Amino acid sequence: LPDLVSHEEEVYESPERNSTTIHPSVMPHPSFLSQTFGTPQIRASFARIEVMNENETIQFVLDAKKHANEFFNKKQYDMALYGHCLCLHSMRKYYSRMMMPMGMSSRADEVSNLRATLVSNQAACLLKLKRWREAVNTLKDMFDCNRIAIRHKGKAYYRRACAYIGLEEWENAARDLETASLIFPSNVKIRKAYREIRMKLNGADKSDDESDSEMPSLVHDE
Repeated sequence: LPDLVSHEEEVYESPERNSTTIHPSVMPHPSFLSQTFGTPQIRASFARIEVMNENETIQFVLDAKKHANEFFNKKQYDMALYGHCLCLHSMRKYYSRMMMPMGMSSRADEVSNLRATLVSNQAACLLKLKRWREAVNTLKDMFDCNRIAIRHKGKAYYRRACAYIGLEEWENAARDLETASLIFPSNVKIRKAYREIRMKLNGADKSDDESDSEMPSLVHDE
């Protein structure tokens, strides 16, 4: 299993079909993205995104996602985040609210899982930027879609737990880590993190003076 905190090389959810699902503080204007992100070929493709068919759109998203991954690996997390926002913006016409492809999609499961990967990668960028609440909000609708693979949901629970740890919402973090450990029972990192949070909660119950303000290392894991 790949590192669940680190960015994957494999995005956000739109309240309505014609809107971007990204919080305004996350998503820059598409014209900014089209002018500053990616290769000239990517920028040229983005200019005609509205008239692309589904296969062309998917290929564009895969190319742009690869470029976003390069930014992430260089620790340029803002640009990586914007790149994944661009990918999600480009796919918006194929989705309704709960990450369910519209009837126009002929590759529904594939597109659903691609979009889930982009949401998860977006959350990874937000975690690196310590934008905890935005990471929580980004992931919230991942849990209501039946089309996406269970491994995506497991990673979403894990990354949301990391965000809750950043917010010091220990009960929420413990709940998500427990769920993630059921999905990935052989993952040592998740089990260790869950034990650490449970120990913290048990210690807090015994004495309010024994609180440990340190965040488990999983949040900062590369």
